[in-house]
Amino acid sequence: KKNTHSSVKVYTGQAGRKIMFEEKLKYKGEQYVLGAHLPSTQSRRFVDIYHHRRALQKIKLKMLFSQSEQEAAKIFSKYQLVQTRLLPKRNSSPIAINVYGEKVALLLGSASLEPITIIIEDAALAKEMISYFKMLWAISKPALRQK
Repeated sequence: KKNTHSSVKVYTGQAGRKIMFEEKLKYKGEQYVLGAHLPSTQSRRFVDIYHHRRALQKIKLKMLFSQSEQEAAKIFSKYQLVQTRLLPKRNSSPIAINVYGEKVALLLGSASLEPITIIIEDAALAKEMISYFKMLWAISKPALRQK
């Protein structure tokens, strides 16, 4: 039976980030991050734990970074089963978008003490976001080859 319902959950603080990373580990298919950037010091620990557990579960991850996040892209490309690319223009987004399974998570205010995490469960939206991600992926460049 196809899941046709959609729901939206909004979290404030680091707890929302932790909930999202835990949810991501339940979905074994390829995952996508658009507008990726270095995690704040507050969330760095569970980002590292997530990547360790994700690699153990053989979950693939593709991450798109803006040009201004080249260092972050290099750091993330060291994790197992992660592909990183840089978007062509010098655009940067204040929002990181994570797509996994039938969910789209919007991460706002990473550097602030009260970051906001919005998790939208909607199969059609997730599918559209993956198409959008793949279109951007096609015009982006591998992060490591740039000097």
